[in-house]
Amino acid sequence: CVHNQNVDRNRNIPNEDDPLGKEEIETAKLKASIPSKAAVLNRMKWAIFEQKCLRQDAKRYAPAAVDDEEIKHKVLDTSSAITTSRVTDEIIDKWTLIARGFFPFFERNRGKVFLESAGGSQVPHQVTQRVNASLEHRHRSVVGLESKRRAKKALYECTGAPPQSFDQFLGSNASSLLAFLALQVQNHFLQRDSDLTAERTEIVLSVENHLANVKPWLDLAQNIGAVVKWWDNTGIDRKDVCGMSSTDLASLVTERTIIVAISHASNVLGQIRNMKEAAQAVRRHSKRALIVVDGVATMPHIHCAGVFEWVDFFAVSCHKTFGPHLGAIFCRRPETDGDLLRSWLPPLELEVGTVNYEACEGVVGSVDYLKEWCGRCSGPEEPVTVQRCYHLIRQIEARLCRQLMRGLEESSQVHILKNRPRKRKENCDTIKDDLPHDLPVVAMYHDVLSSGFIERACLEHGFLCRSGTFLSTDYFLKFYGRPHAMNDRKNMDLVRFSLAHYNTKDEICRLLSFLSSIQGWS
Repeated sequence: CVHNQNVDRNRNIPNEDDPLGKEEIETAKLKASIPSKAAVLNRMKWAIFEQKCLRQDAKRYAPAAVDDEEIKHKVLDTSSAITTSRVTDEIIDKWTLIARGFFPFFERNRGKVFLESAGGSQVPHQVTQRVNASLEHRHRSVVGLESKRRAKKALYECTGAPPQSFDQFLGSNASSLLAFLALQVQNHFLQRDSDLTAERTEIVLSVENHLANVKPWLDLAQNIGAVVKWWDNTGIDRKDVCGMSSTDLASLVTERTIIVAISHASNVLGQIRNMKEAAQAVRRHSKRALIVVDGVATMPHIHCAGVFEWVDFFAVSCHKTFGPHLGAIFCRRPETDGDLLRSWLPPLELEVGTVNYEACEGVVGSVDYLKEWCGRCSGPEEPVTVQRCYHLIRQIEARLCRQLMRGLEESSQVHILKNRPRKRKENCDTIKDDLPHDLPVVAMYHDVLSSGFIERACLEHGFLCRSGTFLSTDYFLKFYGRPHAMNDRKNMDLVRFSLAHYNTKDEICRLLSFLSSIQGWS
C-alpha cells in the first residue's frame, strides 16, 4: 500500500522533460512571485505605521518648541539691539535656542544638563559631517594636505593670531605640543655651548597654571640646572608654601630668565589674565625671556586677537572649542635676524609625523558652525564674523555665570574659588565690552559635603559636572583648597561647573534647586 501511495504522489509532480510539465512549473513560479491580497494589505498597513512612528519621533526630538522660521524672523527683527541698545533676556534666550539646534547631544539627551564644557565641549553636526566626509574620501597627498591648510586658516581666524607674525604647528593636543617645545629648548641647551649655559638660567611659572604648562618646564629646569621661580597671582604672599615666590612678576624676572610660562586664564578660577600688563613686566627686566601661554581655557569663550602682540607662544586645544581632539601652538617668528628675543633659540619644527587630517576637517566644521550660528542670530546689516560670534557668546555666558554664582553664594557652606579683586584699570585688554572679565567656570568646595559626593549626586539626577583637582599645581591647591587639607591632595578635590553658550537659564535654575535640596547643603 505504501508503494502504491508513493506512485500516486509522484504522478502529481510535473516532469521537467515534458513540455507541459515545464509550463506548469513556470506558472507555479509566477503565482508564487505575486503576493496575495492579504500580504499587500499587510505591507501597506506596516508602511503607514512606520510613517506615523517617524512623525512622532520628529515631533518628540524637535530642537525647538517655536517654529524655526519664526525664531529666525524675530531674531532678525531685534538684532539691531545688539549694538544700538541693551540686549534683552528674550533675545539672548533665542540665541541660545538657535545654538542648541546645531548640537545632536541636546536632541538625544533630553533632560540632561551638560556642565563640563571646560573638560571638552559638545560638538555641532557641522563637525561630525566634515569628519565623516574626510574618512570616506582619503587621499593623503592631496585631500589630506588641503584639510590641514584649511584647518590652519580656520584656527588663525578663530584665535585672531596674525599669520604674518606667527607660525602654527598642529599636534594631538596642547599638552603634547608644550612638552615637545620644552624638549626642543632642552636639546638646544644641551647641544650648544653658549652664554646661556655658562650661567644659571631661570624659569618663572605662574601658580594657577595647568600642569601641561608646568611639568615640561620643571623637567627642563632639572635637566639643565635652571632655577624655578613661582609667580603667585592670588594676592597672598605665602613664601612658606612656594619657597621662591612673589606676587610681583617683575621682581621675579631677570636677564637670566629664559621662560615665563603662564595661563591666559585658569581652568579653575576662570579669571582672564591681563597679558599686556604681564608681558610689559617681563620685558622691562629681560629682553630674551620667552612668554609661553596656555590659551586652552579662553579659546571657547573670547577672541584672543589682542593677546598675540604680547606673547611668544600660545597653545590651544580644539576639543574645548566645539571641535575634535586636535591641538595647535602658535610661535612668534623672529622679527629680524638680530632679534635678541629669539636669537638664542633656532627655528622650530613642532609637527611630528602625519597630522590627523580627519580632525583637521572637524576644525573647519567648528568654525563653519560659529559663522552659521552667528548669521542666524544677526540682522541683514550685521557682519557675520568670528569676532562678532564671540561677542554673542560673551553676552550669553556672562548672564549664566552671574546667575550660577549668586545661587551658590546663598549657602554659607559653599566656598567659590576666586582670584583677588582687580581694579578697573587692570581689566583684560582682550575684552572690549562691559561684561565681567571671567570665563563661565565656577569651582567650589563645601564645608560638609565631599566634592565626590556632590558630583555623584548631580550625575544621578542628570547634571553632568565633574570633581577633582583638574591638573592644578600643588601650590595652587594649597592657596585655594580646603584649609584643613593643606598637605593631603586626596582631600583637595573641587566641584567644577563649566558652562558654554548652549546652556540655558532654566538649566541653571534646575541645578541650583537640586543642590539646595541635598541634605546638609545649607
